[in-house]
Amino acid sequence: MGVTMKRKTTFFLDGIGLVRIFVLFSLILALGCASLHNKMKKALEQNDLPMVKRLAQEALQKNPNDPVALDMMGKVLLAQGKPDSAITYFRKARKLDPQNADFIRDLRQGYVISGDSLVRKGLTYAASQQYEKAVELDSSDFNAWRKLGAAQKTLGQYDKARISYQRALRIHPEADSLQRVLDYLDAAHVQSNLLLSKGKDLLKRKRYKQAMSTLEKAVKAKPDNEEAQYYYHMAAGLYYFKRGSLKQLWDAIDHFGKASVLRPNDPEPHFYMAQAYLKKDDKDFDNVIREYEEVIKLAPDSPLAARAKKQIIKQKKRQKLYRDFWKKK
Repeated sequence: MGVTMKRKTTFFLDGIGLVRIFVLFSLILALGCASLHNKMKKALEQNDLPMVKRLAQEALQKNPNDPVALDMMGKVLLAQGKPDSAITYFRKARKLDPQNADFIRDLRQGYVISGDSLVRKGLTYAASQQYEKAVELDSSDFNAWRKLGAAQKTLGQYDKARISYQRALRIHPEADSLQRVLDYLDAAHVQSNLLLSKGKDLLKRKRYKQAMSTLEKAVKAKPDNEEAQYYYHMAAGLYYFKRGSLKQLWDAIDHFGKASVLRPNDPEPHFYMAQAYLKKDDKDFDNVIREYEEVIKLAPDSPLAARAKKQIIKQKKRQKLYRDFWKKK
């Protein structure tokens, strides 16, 4: 009994000793990391990037999950013109300490500099995605909003650009240049809609060539005017359909297809696509019937659906006659 108690006591004391050793080791490690962190910060203040990198690597060898060292590595890479690699380190640092304001700021800066690099390469859409990530991290970043607006404007995303420039202007109301851009976007909106109205009227009067030209101008004035895009493709499709050469009928089908993408619930592009397929090749039964069936599916009670039903009956009869003829042959 006494021996057993002695063993248990010895084990208990050994356990306490192990805990003490672990605590002491952790304290030494923490003091070592703190010392390295201070050295890194001092080297950064002196703009000694090679030293910052060496100290950060030393810290990460001791603890791969050292958020300060990860952030410092990101700073070095950002200064070396490697924003994408820097972002990887900034993300890791922030994941380990999500509320750290310095890590959030550095990650945001990484996204902005990455966006700038992509703009210089002509990759504007990818740049806009980086700027979007920056404003998600900090919605008070004037520079990121301004650059996002510029990228969106270049992409023809005028409505999105307007929102971004407005956000930037709220942060710095004295930025007159932004107000001038907003005035331009507003004027483009008005001009595009005026041309759209004129183009729709020309289309209604079946003046397809003039309608196509006018609606094309409406789209150029404001590239994200989807209504103008839709009616431009319809006008172009009808113009080429009426012209009627094989190439022009393929062009008509292409334009009607683009119109159907812009308005997936509208039966009209499918109706005219069916007619274009039929005019291109009166034995292209599958494509013709498929497009007429789509009209019925989208608007079963519409006048176009009634016409489509009659055409389906007619084309299926023709298809049967055609197949029976070739079977006899």
